Parts: sequence; structure tokens; C-alpha cells
Amino acid sequence: MIKIYARLLLAALFLICFKGLSQTNYLQNASFESWSGSPESPVNWSITNENGINKSTDATEGNFSLELGLNNTLVNQTVLSTWNASSIVLEPNTNHTFSFDYKVSTEAGNNLSAYLDIVKDEGSYTIQYIHEFIPLESDGAWHTYTFDFDTDTEEDYAFELMFRANTSPASSIIVDNLKVLGDDTTTNLDRDALIALYNATDGDNWTVSWDLNADISTWAGITLNTEGRVRTLILDSRNLTGEIPNEIGNLTELEWIDLGRNNLTGEIPEQFGNLLKLERLNLRTNQLTGNVPSELGNLSNLEILLLNSNNLTGALPIDLGNLSSIQQMDFTLNQLSGPIPVFLGNLTSLTYLSLYGNQLTGTIPQELGNLTNLKNLVLGNNDLTGEIPSQIYNLTELLELNLFSTNITGTIPTEIGNLTKLVFLRLGDTQMSGSIPPEIGYLTQLEDLALFRSNFYGPLPQEIGNLTKLEKLRLNNNNFSGSIPSSIGNLTLLKEIGLRENNLSGSLPSEIGNLTSLENFYLSNNQISGSIPASIGNLSSIKTLWFDSNNFSGSIPPEIGNLTQLELLILNTNELTGTIPSEMGNMSSLGTADFSNNSITGGIPAEIGNLAQLRAFGCENCSLSGNIPIFSSSLSKSVVLKNNNLTFSDLDNSVINSINTTFSIQPQRNLNNEEEIELELGDEANLAVTGLSHAINQFQWRKDGTNLPNET
Repeated sequence: MIKIYARLLLAALFLICFKGLSQTNYLQNASFESWSGSPESPVNWSITNENGINKSTDATEGNFSLELGLNNTLVNQTVLSTWNASSIVLEPNTNHTFSFDYKVSTEAGNNLSAYLDIVKDEGSYTIQYIHEFIPLESDGAWHTYTFDFDTDTEEDYAFELMFRANTSPASSIIVDNLKVLGDDTTTNLDRDALIALYNATDGDNWTVSWDLNADISTWAGITLNTEGRVRTLILDSRNLTGEIPNEIGNLTELEWIDLGRNNLTGEIPEQFGNLLKLERLNLRTNQLTGNVPSELGNLSNLEILLLNSNNLTGALPIDLGNLSSIQQMDFTLNQLSGPIPVFLGNLTSLTYLSLYGNQLTGTIPQELGNLTNLKNLVLGNNDLTGEIPSQIYNLTELLELNLFSTNITGTIPTEIGNLTKLVFLRLGDTQMSGSIPPEIGYLTQLEDLALFRSNFYGPLPQEIGNLTKLEKLRLNNNNFSGSIPSSIGNLTLLKEIGLRENNLSGSLPSEIGNLTSLENFYLSNNQISGSIPASIGNLSSIKTLWFDSNNFSGSIPPEIGNLTQLELLILNTNELTGTIPSEMGNMSSLGTADFSNNSITGGIPAEIGNLAQLRAFGCENCSLSGNIPIFSSSLSKSVVLKNNNLTFSDLDNSVINSINTTFSIQPQRNLNNEEEIELELGDEANLAVTGLSHAINQFQWRKDGTNLPNET
């Protein structure tokens, strides 16, 4: 039976979607996106008796449509046909729909006529199965013509559209989006695969569940292509719990799948290798185990592969070397073992490669130097050995080189200056040694220079001052020597300086005061001498100052009171003199201050007792004398003042009236004095303590170092 449904396409599609059915277009290059030849003509289409072919950008589907110039003779009609261009086999006794979009200008009026022929190939001959007149609208707008038909036998079918202009002058028609649609069981496979995923991963407890009685186009995270097949499956952070079912491999039109940040367990199904159109595969941050399946090497269209933060084991399969389109590969934080595969050097489209945090061994293959498009090379936290291959320094597009926490050796060569686009250089916690070459100054885009906990030595080059975009300078726990270059004052974006545990000497340059973005400054355990520059008071963003275990001398500059964001001030174990400046009372964020093991004199300014955030104050082994303030904040606090020159009268008021404060004040140099009294055998001596007006006075008499009972 043959039926014509004019202008009912939308209603028909609605009913199809409502019933959960979807359809596949049997026509190839149906929206004229592919062209070839000279002059160009659309691929998979045969055109005869045309009066000109134009590749038009006025389209309803995709980027292009086909404009046909028409003849005005009855004999030489212009024919657009699939005949001799593509084979179309339709199942017998099934219903199908033919449709196409067209546009005819108003100038053409009603002077155009059109017919649809459906032809069957019976082997030795062909028959005209259907010949149907097509009424055309000529108002300059797009229209859709739709025709339903039933097949009777399984044959090769061809579809022909015949157009002609009935009067002179000749005219034209624009056509696009041709379709032959039929009920397609592959879309039911898609539905079944999605239901299998839903059931296998506790779908009822997803953060957004599905109504399994509804059409799949309504399910959250699903998008379909024009044929009704699943194109994208985005279910990240949805609380999927369980194993990925093998049926996932039936979603053969899938281009993008994201199941990241869920609770998926088990192995990655090898059926992922069936998804030949897949461009993005994201399974990161789950609990997947087992090996990376070799079948992933089938995915020649894959551009992004994210398997990071799982429990994958074993070596990377050599088949991954077939991923000719791959741009991003992330295997961070798994348990992969073996060497870094040489075949990775063949993946020349790679821009991002991370193997960070695995159990990889061996050396870095020089073949990685072939990855000239690479922007991020992240190999840190593995058991890698050997030197960095010289070829790596030819990767001039690199933004990140991360070999942190490996056993690599060697030095930083002058060729480091080739990597002028570097933003992150992380070679810390390695066995590398040698000095920083002056060519480091060419890395003017650098934001993070991390060389800490290694064996680097020598002076810090002045050229480090060229790195004006630097935010983190982390060089601690090495053997760097010499003075801190004054050019460090150029690095006005610095937020962190880590120089502790080196052999640096000389004075702290006053240019340090230029670093108004600095938040953390670690300088402990060096040999820095001279006074703390007054410009330290310009560090308006500073939160942490660790200057302990150096040779700083002179007074604490009063400008330190400008540091209202400072939370931690550690100046112990230096050679500081003078008094604690009262301006410190302005440091409203201060939580910890330690001045111990210096030669600081005088009392503690009363203003310090009013600091509302103060939790710990240390000034033991100094030369304090005079009043100690009342610590008035309600926070629990520890105040350590051992081994100073304090007396009971200095301490009374503070100890009695401070709130939530634990004092550690014993011994003091002016208290606990020992005095020897010599007596002849048989002589008596009376000892008495006077001046007991101080509330915190406590005495214990001892003989030969032993407490005398009841003698307090």
C-alpha cells in the first residue's frame, strides 16, 4: 500500500519518538556535505541533464545544500539519483519514508514540475516500482516533501528526483536533507545497552535517574544524532555504582562518553573497542581495576582518553600506538607498571600526556621528542631513572614539564632556554644536580619553578629576575649558595618563595619589598645575615614568614607591624637584638609568633596581648625583662617565656588575668638561683622565704636534688 502524508512530518516524528522507536537514514551524503571532482559535484549522487550545479551554503542540515539548474524541455529533465552511486537494500514488507527539503524562488512561480521514481534492481533488468508527482511550493521558503511507501521484496532500490522548468527562462531548485527512513533495530540495541548500564550501575540511586518507559531522547545525559542513534552519553558525577556492562559496546554511533567521577568498579570492558566513532572516552576518578584493554587501539577517531584516578594495573598495551587521532591521554594516579612505551612517540597529534603517579620504571624514551605538538608532559611520581633525553628540549610547544618525585639524574642543560613557552617546570624531589643555567631567564612565561629536594647547587642566577610571570619559586632543600639576587624584586607576581634548607648567605635584598603579592616566604636554615630590611613592611599580602635558623642581626623593624595579613611569624634562632616593636599590635591576623633564641630585650608590648587571633607566642632563651601583657582573646593560647630575665613582678598580672592561656615560664635567670651554704658538722641554719606577696610564688625546698616533703 502506498500513502502520501503531506506536511505531517513533525507529527509522524513525534509519534515515532513517543513509541521509543527511531530510524536510520539509508542514503549516503544525504545533506551534501561531501563534494569531489572538478567541477565539484556531491559524492554518492548521480546528476544528469543538469543546467549547472552549485554548492550552496543555504542549507537545512549541515553546511551545504545542492542547487540544480533546470532545463525547460520535457525530454531532458534534470535527474538527481542514487542510481549507480550507492547501493540501498531495504527489508521486505516494511514501511519506509522518503523525504527531502527544497526551496523554490518566488520568481519561478508555478513553472516547475517534479516527480519521484523509486526503482528496483531485479538483476538482469530494472522496474519502476513507484512514480509519484511532487507538488512544489514556490514562495522562496524551505519546505519538506514526505512520501511513505512499503517494500514487497528485498532488492536494491534506487531513488530518483526528476525536475524541469515548464517555461523559459530556465530556473533552479535548492534541495537538502534527503532521507529514506525505516524502523531500525539498531536503535533498540542502543536502548537495551543503556538499560543494561542503568541496571548494572544502580540507576535508581543515580543523582538523576531515568524513566525507562520513556523515549531515550528524554533521558538525562543522552543526545541522539539525526538517525536517532545515541551520539553522546554524559553521566559524570551521577553516583553510578557497579560495573560497566559489556553491552556498552553496542552503542556503535557513540562519539562521546563521560562516566567520570562515579563509583564504577571492575575492569574496562573490551567492547569499548567496538565504538569506532568514539572521539572522547572519560572514565576518570572511579575504582576501575585490571589492565587497559588492547581493544582501545581500534578507536582510530579517539581524540581524548581520560583514565586517570583509578586502580588500573599492568603495562600500557602496544595497540594504543594505533590511536592516530589522539590528542589527550591521561593515566594519572593508577598502578601502571613497566617502562614508558616507545610507541607513544608515534602519536604525533598528542598535546597532553600524563602518566603521573604510577609505578613506571626505566628511562624516558627519546622518541617522546617526536611529539612536537605536545603542551603537557607529566611523568612525575614514578620510578624513572636516567637523564632527560636531549630531544625533550626540542618540544618548543611545551607548557608543562613535570618530572617531580622521580629518580632521574643529570643537570639542567642550557637547552632549557629553548622551551620559551613553559609555564610549569617541575623537577623537584629528583636526583638531578648542577647549577641553574642563566638560560633559565628565557622562560619568560614561567609561573611555577619547582626544583626543591634535589641536589642542585651553585648561585642563583640574576637572570631569574626575567621571569616576571613567576608565581611560585620553590628551590628549598638543595645546596644553593651565594646571595639572593636583587633581581628577585622584579618578580612582582610571586606568591610563594621557598629557599629554606640551602647554604644561602649575604643579606636579604631590600628589593624584596616589591613583592606585594607574596603570601608565603620560606627562608629557614640558611646563613642569611644583616638586618631584616624595613621594606619587609611592604609585603601587604604576606601570610607566612619563616626566617628562623639564620644569622639575622639588628632590631626587628617596626614596619613589620604593617603586615596585617600575616598569620605566622617565625624569627627564632637568629642574632636579633633590641625590643619587640609595639607596632606588632596592628597585626590583626597574627596567630603564631616565635622570637626564641635571640638576644631580644625589654618587655612584651601590651598591644600584643590584644591580638585577637594569637594562639602561640614564643620568646624563650632571650633576654626579656619588664612587664608581660595580659593576653585577652578568648582563644586557647600557649605562651612560652622560659630562660629570660623575668621576675615574679613581671609575670604576676599577666599570669593571673590572661584568658585561656597556658604559660611556660620556668626557669628564669632571675629566679631559681642556687646558693651554697657551708656548715660545720653539728651547726644549724634557719632558711626562710620572705616577700611572698606575688600570687604565683611557689617554692619547693630540696636537699641533694630531692624534694623535701611538706617543705613548700
